[in-house]
Amino acid sequence: LYDQIIPEDRARLAGEEARSLRDLTLFNTDVSYRTPKGDLRWLHLRSMPRRLPDGAVIWDGIETDITLRKEAEAMLLNSEKKLRAIVYGSPIPQFVIDGDHRVVYWNKALEELTGIAASDVIGTDRHYRAFYDAPRPCMADLLVSADTGRIPELYGREWGESRLVPGAYEFTDYFPGIGAKGKWLYSTAAAIRDMSGQIIGALQTVEDITDRKLAEDERDRLIGELREALSRVKTLSGFLPICAWCKKIRDDSGYWNQLETYLKSHSEAEFSHSICPECAEKLRAETSKDKG
Repeated sequence: LYDQIIPEDRARLAGEEARSLRDLTLFNTDVSYRTPKGDLRWLHLRSMPRRLPDGAVIWDGIETDITLRKEAEAMLLNSEKKLRAIVYGSPIPQFVIDGDHRVVYWNKALEELTGIAASDVIGTDRHYRAFYDAPRPCMADLLVSADTGRIPELYGREWGESRLVPGAYEFTDYFPGIGAKGKWLYSTAAAIRDMSGQIIGALQTVEDITDRKLAEDERDRLIGELREALSRVKTLSGFLPICAWCKKIRDDSGYWNQLETYLKSHSEAEFSHSICPECAEKLRAETSKDKG
């Protein structure tokens, strides 16, 4: 078996074995070896040296095949590396906290958005500094603590359950401390669970929606101005009962009104009185006739 142990483990094994024999202490280590078919296997060796009365030393111990455990650990490590690469390289600002509310991941996009380097927050519970002046829970913290009942208290009316991810929550808020003039952020948080369903952390994404929010506010302002202007405009439609002789118009109450009086009360029109050339000529003719 010793001849099958891979060379890099063989030297380490010999050193640990020598120390254990010298001090008569527990020998406890993992080694890998190649089978005759070339397969890589792992062993856990645990043994205790014991000196006999005649000075000879014997070893009492066991060896356990831990290949499956090592392969599972390697797969987990590889998955963690992939997750780290995905989170860190994502264009969407995001961070991950563990079950103790300590930052595990803080990606490049979030560094650029908040101005806080990953090295300043990873391993700490100070991720709130990116968003708030004083310590307070982020949405991810509430999910880790299973304290979602505080969401209305902390986020007012600007929150809701995610329509896309069951058990996730989202909110929109203004953060005056981010950037030179503050930013509007849309954020989503989701719990991370283990195979048994226990919450072991949470992921929170952050999206800068400042430009969209300002555009929406400008749109709402223009719509409000338009509605106010339209509310001041009166329009005439339908049939108007008008006298064929004197041109008076009958209103809804049955009264006959001068044309200009009716139009003024049913529209925004204003009247300035003058006399047209044709009527002026008739008036001069009638005046001259009366004088004659």
